[in-house]
Amino acid sequence: MASIDNRPVILGYYRYSDIMFEWREVLTDPHQRSALNGFLAPTSLVHPDHPLRQEGHDGLELWNGILTNGESRLLFSSAQVEYARYYLKAAGLINVLVPLPSSQYLLTTSHLKNVSPVYFTDPQVLKKALANIQKLNNRLKGITGDIKLEALRIKFERARTLWSAKKGVWCAVDFESWEMKHDDITEFGYSMYRWEDGKLVGPEEGHWTVKEMNSTRNFKYVPDNRNNYQFGTSIEKPRKVFGEDLRTFIAGLKRYGPVYLSFHDAPNDIQYMKQFKVPEAEEATNLIPETNPDSGIFIIDTADLFAALEGRSNERRGLERMCRLLKMYDTYYMHNAGNDAHWTLLALKDMIAGDPLDTQREKRWPSQMELSKTGAKTATVAHHPWELDPEYDDMEGIFEPFQGVPESPEEEALPPIKNAYTGRPKPPPKPHSQ
Repeated sequence: MASIDNRPVILGYYRYSDIMFEWREVLTDPHQRSALNGFLAPTSLVHPDHPLRQEGHDGLELWNGILTNGESRLLFSSAQVEYARYYLKAAGLINVLVPLPSSQYLLTTSHLKNVSPVYFTDPQVLKKALANIQKLNNRLKGITGDIKLEALRIKFERARTLWSAKKGVWCAVDFESWEMKHDDITEFGYSMYRWEDGKLVGPEEGHWTVKEMNSTRNFKYVPDNRNNYQFGTSIEKPRKVFGEDLRTFIAGLKRYGPVYLSFHDAPNDIQYMKQFKVPEAEEATNLIPETNPDSGIFIIDTADLFAALEGRSNERRGLERMCRLLKMYDTYYMHNAGNDAHWTLLALKDMIAGDPLDTQREKRWPSQMELSKTGAKTATVAHHPWELDPEYDDMEGIFEPFQGVPESPEEEALPPIKNAYTGRPKPPPKPHSQ
C-alpha cells in the first residue's frame, strides 16, 4: 500500500468518534488496546512526529464531512486508518494487524455531500472538537430546506479543499467602467497567488487603464480612483492593445494548472471579459469541483463565499463592506480595479485558508448569532449597526469605538479589533478629479 505521504486513494471515511472510542473494541488484549489508545491520543496525534502528520501541512489533517442532512462530522480517512494498522504492526507496537472497523462505520461518497480538510495543532482543541461540532450542528437546524444556502455552504467548503491541495493559480480579477455607459471599460486589475512545489508565490499584481477613456471620469455614482492604484504602477494601454494583452494574460494563467478566477460578484466581470472576446470567459464554470483537478477554469465568487459565512442566502455584501466585516480595515481608494482585485484576493484567502465554515463563523462573530423564535442561536450572523453603517468611519474620533455588550455577567466585552493586514495608516483624503 502507498504511504500516507503519497496521498493514497481514499475509499471512504470513518467518524472520529468511532475510531477513537469503538475501534479499540476489536482488540481483546489489554496491551494491544493500550498501544492503539496511545497512538490515537490527542496529544500524540498532534505531535509533529506522529506518523499521520503529513509534510507541508501545519497540523494533523482530519476531515470535515457534511452529511446529506447538512450536519457535519469530524472524520478520519480510510487511508489513515489503513496506514495506522500497518504502522502499529511494522513498528512492533502491536504484534498483529488490527482488524478494520466494521463496514457499518464506513462513510462513502453516497453518505456525504462534501469533505474538506481541517487541521489541528492543539490537543485541547482536538479533544473539544466533537462537542463543538455538535453545538454547531444544533445551530444548523434552522437552515434545513434553504437549498440556496446549502449550495453556498458546499461551495465554501469545496473552495477550502481546493486551496489546501496547493495546486494551480488563484487570480482575482476586476474591471471598472464608465458609470454613464457600462460597456465602456476604463480599467482592469488583477492580483494572484500561485502554488509552486507546495509553496505559495505572490501576490503578483497589476493595474491597466484604457488610454481612449482617460478623459472620461466617474463622479456621480462611484468615486473616481483611477489614478490611485496603491500596489504598483498603473499602465496605460490603447484599447486594442488592452484587449490583446487581456486575452494573453488570462490564457497564460493555464500554464500553472487549474485556474481559479476570483471575482466579487462575478456576472458583470465575466461579461466584460466576453466583451473583449476572452475565450476563457466561455470556458469558465461556476461549478466548483469536489476533487482537485489538473486543469480547467473555475469561477470563485467571494460574494457567494461571504454569504455562506454569514448564513444569508439572499443577501450580497459589496466588496468594501465585506472587507470591513472581515476586519480588513485599511481598504481605501476602492473602485480602482487594481485595488479591488488586491482586496478581493486577500478576502478570498482569509476565508478559504482558514477553518471550516461554521468554526470560522464562531471565531469571527462569537456573540452575534441571530436567535430563532424559540430563543436558540442560529447559524446566521447579526451584525452590529455600526458595522453596516457606511458613515461609521466619519464618526470615528468623535466617540470611542463601542466594544460590545457582554451576553452574560461572566462574559467579557469584546476586545478592540486591531488591523491584521498591512498596518498602514489611513491615507489622506483623495484629490478631487480634474
